[in-house]
Amino acid sequence: MVHHSGRLWIEFDEYTRDRQCVADDGKRPLCFVGVHAALERALETTLWPAFSQVRVKGKGDQIESHDYLLLVSTHVVAKPPGPDGPGWAAHGTMRWKLVRGGIPITSERVESTSRSDLPYGSMLGHAAGEVIDALSVHVATRVGTLPEESPRAGVPLPKVVVTQKSGLDMSAPKQVAER
Repeated sequence: MVHHSGRLWIEFDEYTRDRQCVADDGKRPLCFVGVHAALERALETTLWPAFSQVRVKGKGDQIESHDYLLLVSTHVVAKPPGPDGPGWAAHGTMRWKLVRGGIPITSERVESTSRSDLPYGSMLGHAAGEVIDALSVHVATRVGTLPEESPRAGVPLPKVVVTQKSGLDMSAPKQVAER
């Protein structure tokens, strides 16, 4: 990972609904709830090593010229049984674009599908979470390894000095004689 000098703001488009429902032929509606929270958690967790601050952009937040903006569009659906497996799967698509100072840096359209052996119902929600995690790890891998084009001088952390070592013996414990 490359440490970037600016903060990373995440913004979801209107296509990325927090509650995404699908209704397959003859099946009851199935809703993926908490999509925003799952994306926020996954992206913040995977991107924090590369940026000093990672968070979802709120209405009053101001983006500075050296900050990054990650525009994200994600949709999750249930995929019926087929040639990939005997059961249902969660399938996610994501379009993302990284911008800095109003200038696009890079973008991709990616997708991921869970294993295809699940029953129709709540297990697909767990699988959708795994798909969102997989997509987020991919984004973090791409974004986190981009070179820093405008490095700013950072404030180094203070030096750490070891003043006393524990002296613990890390070898196998010795048998204590019984009395």
